Amino acid sequence: MSQNTKASALREMISWGKSSNNIGYFYITLQDINIYVEDTAKGSEAIYKALISNIFPEKKVRDIISLGGRSEVIEACKIKKNNLKELYLIDGDLNLLYEPIMKINGLFNSSVYCIENYMVDETALSVVLEETLVLDPEAAKTNLAWCDFVLSMKNAFLEVFIIYAVSHSLESGEKTIKRFDPATWIDHSVKKGEYKRPNQAVIDSSISQLKNRLITTYGTEIFNEKINKINSLVASIEDEVILNFISGKNYLLPFLWNYLCSKGTPSGAIPLDSLKYRLIKNSKHKELQKLKLAIQDVALKGEYIPT
Repeated sequence: MSQNTKASALREMISWGKSSNNIGYFYITLQDINIYVEDTAKGSEAIYKALISNIFPEKKVRDIISLGGRSEVIEACKIKKNNLKELYLIDGDLNLLYEPIMKINGLFNSSVYCIENYMVDETALSVVLEETLVLDPEAAKTNLAWCDFVLSMKNAFLEVFIIYAVSHSLESGEKTIKRFDPATWIDHSVKKGEYKRPNQAVIDSSISQLKNRLITTYGTEIFNEKINKINSLVASIEDEVILNFISGKNYLLPFLWNYLCSKGTPSGAIPLDSLKYRLIKNSKHKELQKLKLAIQDVALKGEYIPT
């Protein structure tokens, strides 16, 4: 069976939702490490491959194996084959704010909300400005004014995601991440070329409604117990690190794109998908070091064991 035929058979197996217990054997001769992820969205494989190439260019990863969800990745990891070099990746999600990172051999629990958070990086964004506006590196970094964006996102969304985490930990069933509405949560009233900031009044109103519903359902005591625990976790965290807990895909990237436009990049010059690819290829996000070490453990020791 050719490599292309093997890859095609594997993708068909995954698409039909069959057991992943033996999937790794399809790739044993194709790549150095099998990497399993949640994402099945169009373009996600290219993003993951670019990410791996960025942090570990010497390792051959021909295909990323998408399993379709967090629980699917966790269950597949639990029955993984010990004689294969494999790493199972799950997003940090809201769980980062209210529960310890899951420790299962072979399972890498990301320390950021999702893969898009690795794109939210000063170095990568400076490179985009440097290349698009033809600036020298120092001028690009100065023009970016990274701290301004970080504070904008922290002030707008830290409390939002704390309330989301409380709701998630209570298994309330209330809508959280999908509350974001680009038509109303982004301030479109500014002049063309200016940074479209979060529409704080609309955001505060939506989150206040969620908060009141949780208090009505679970009581003030339980709500305060949950939120105080999360507040104590984030109290001493640096501003830039706070962004790790806010969804890069659904919240940070839409603002990041128009923030770059406000810095002089033509709005039509960088489609969002293209921007994501360029950012992940150039990212020096601090949390990527943890993923690199996990891949290194699999490559050299045969298995990643979380500590």
